[in-house]
Amino acid sequence: MVRQSATDGRPVMARDGSRVTQQQKANRMKNQDQTELISAKGIESAIASLNALRQEMTFLTALAPNARRSRARITPATLTLMESAVEAVRENRSLIPPSIVLELYEAKVQAARGLSNLLNKLQELCSDVQDTLSTVGQEANNTTQQVRVVIRTVAKTTPTPGLKLLSQRLNPRSGRSTPREAPAVTPAAVTPASVAVAAPGAGPPSETKAA
Repeated sequence: MVRQSATDGRPVMARDGSRVTQQQKANRMKNQDQTELISAKGIESAIASLNALRQEMTFLTALAPNARRSRARITPATLTLMESAVEAVRENRSLIPPSIVLELYEAKVQAARGLSNLLNKLQELCSDVQDTLSTVGQEANNTTQQVRVVIRTVAKTTPTPGLKLLSQRLNPRSGRSTPREAPAVTPAAVTPASVAVAAPGAGPPSETKAA
């Protein structure tokens, strides 16, 4: 059962059973209307802040695509295993070969755990940006479709050269100037005989006569 909202800020029962306050509800409503407050200037400022933060992260390493694919994927289970192994080394140092330096090994495991936490935070940020992009983009796209319909309709009733070109720009599929895609190669156009590689010393492949 959903209780009516209180006006004194006391917690009330939400639909999902959680307890929320009037301030939390106001914050949710504010977040729902945030698309009306987003400005391109604010986004550019956020990008600049991210670029500056990236410059400060001198510990990060950028790998080439081939090197990135060759690296093992570090999962939460892998990190837990690493931390257990550090405890094992600490408690049984007499059994561990001298080549394994506990302090160095432990520092690397701690760094791996910290990087994993950092990655999780960045993924949360990317998810929020993607959700916001989907919301703002959908609203902008809906308006774009309305503009396309209006321009296309007016261009048909008042076919001036300027409106015609504008309609073609907003509806590229109907524009004559839009380059067409190359036709797909059909199986009949490429036959085994046309792509066969002749063996050393063999003559050219014989042509197949039509039945």
